[in-house]
Amino acid sequence: GTDAETCVLNHVRFCAAFITKNLERDLQYNHLLKNYVALTVFSAACSSTPRGFVFLRKSIPKSLKQNILSDGGHAERSPMYHLLALVDVKILKNSLLFLDHWYPLLDVVLRKMEKAIGAMTLADGDIALMNDSWLGEVPCEKSLASISEVPSVQALPVTGYYGLKSKEESVVFDCGPCGPKENAGHAHADFLSFESTFGSTRFIVDKGVPTYTAGSDRNLTRSASSHNGPRLANVEPIEFWKSFRVGRRGSARPLDMVDFPEFAPMQVAGLHNGYKHLGISIGRYVGLWPKAALLVSDLWIGTNPAATADFLISGAWQIDKQQNFVLDDMTVSVKAAVGTISIPVPDFHWLRFGVKKSAYRINVIPEFFCSGARATVIFSFKESFDMENLSFFRKIETRLEKSILSQL
Repeated sequence: GTDAETCVLNHVRFCAAFITKNLERDLQYNHLLKNYVALTVFSAACSSTPRGFVFLRKSIPKSLKQNILSDGGHAERSPMYHLLALVDVKILKNSLLFLDHWYPLLDVVLRKMEKAIGAMTLADGDIALMNDSWLGEVPCEKSLASISEVPSVQALPVTGYYGLKSKEESVVFDCGPCGPKENAGHAHADFLSFESTFGSTRFIVDKGVPTYTAGSDRNLTRSASSHNGPRLANVEPIEFWKSFRVGRRGSARPLDMVDFPEFAPMQVAGLHNGYKHLGISIGRYVGLWPKAALLVSDLWIGTNPAATADFLISGAWQIDKQQNFVLDDMTVSVKAAVGTISIPVPDFHWLRFGVKKSAYRINVIPEFFCSGARATVIFSFKESFDMENLSFFRKIETRLEKSILSQL
């Protein structure tokens, strides 16, 4: 009745007043944008915009510029937060507030954000789970954006995500920085890591997010050892403090593919400097042959016997007697063309926040040479794929080395 309605309205006014007095200007980014969106919703429900909220007219465009990068990706580099921010921008647009100042900016931002989703989405229709992302927090990308066709290779060079995608096979490759220099709280040590699908089913998976609470699980899932990137054993490329703070940090960036002949129909390469303080630079090449194979070639420049790489594979797949991964009528073999690969061992990951799922981990020890180390792994789902042509792999390594040295 009337009393209940009055109680609810009073509580809403209290919430709006509380947010106004406690705007998260210290954290900014997605936190402050959320504050602004909440006040926008309140203002839109009023008969006229409250005088105390007129500041939103200028603050919203400023916040969007901070959160959304020029290529349409979210500055904090979390695919999940990208989708959450997309919902926020849609709410701002539907509020119809400050039409003279927010438009057409909101339309431009929406188009860029919707287009960017493809580079962070796998062929199963859901986002990659890098940098504090999980499933179930936000609707899948298809319900948020109407994208008629996604390019087979989609680049977000500023955000640092690259998508290789066919109808069933896909890769999301991370070759960007930690996040904003001022607030890299959602960063994971996933430089040059990737996730993939085979047959529209997740195969290489991210560790995920078990908790936001400081402790061993949080530390584990932010670490380099929990991701699918080339690394040094027992050394972190990022200095993590508690749950969200970051100290010394490296960064990754894409390599110019002009330096690479068309080894694969879809390909991407990147460099990371997280071990620069130890005199080590690392490059990775990823090539995808749809319906045939995925090739991953790593190069460590600088002598260090701790060079290693891991791949985390979804527990939805089973292992047969030949150590192949099998799901329904699909079979994927994993072979090291250069280096030594371990047998799969049980592991786990979190597709949804705090919900543990089974997985397998395989470790790759590279082949060492005088000035570094190298490894090439092939995930093959077509027996005729030629993995014996070592001269082919050496050409990739040569191009990687040349590109890395030119950018050091």
